[in-house]
Amino acid sequence: MVKRIGAVVATVVMTVLLSAPAFAGSWTSHFAGWGIGDQSRNWTDSNSPSNSTVLSIKQCTYSVTTAEKWMAFRLYRDDFWTPDETYERKGVDCWATSAVHTTSWGSKGKGDFFWRIASICGFEHNAFADTPYVRMDY
Repeated sequence: MVKRIGAVVATVVMTVLLSAPAFAGSWTSHFAGWGIGDQSRNWTDSNSPSNSTVLSIKQCTYSVTTAEKWMAFRLYRDDFWTPDETYERKGVDCWATSAVHTTSWGSKGKGDFFWRIASICGFEHNAFADTPYVRMDY
């Protein structure tokens, strides 16, 4: 009986492991009172498989009053021995609604990465944002 239960458990574990979605990783967080230049946590992309680097965000509020409701983010590869490699700046709409908005940098290969806020509602200084939901998939 014990051997049979062990075999069933081993089969279930292998089935779950083999049928898991093929993505390298993700993390979910939030931020409050962040401004231009504030930086996300770092993450390591093993590039296995070569998935896109995707930022998702929703329910943003801003310290500035404007019709524009978006933020721009810049992706960086965190290089220890050399200056950080900088990738293109990407804008993403974000309203105070539950709709999730995304932007992608494509696949950037293996490495340690982070992003920084580059602008908020078109402002590049003296603007701040809050969001209860930001997610990175890589």
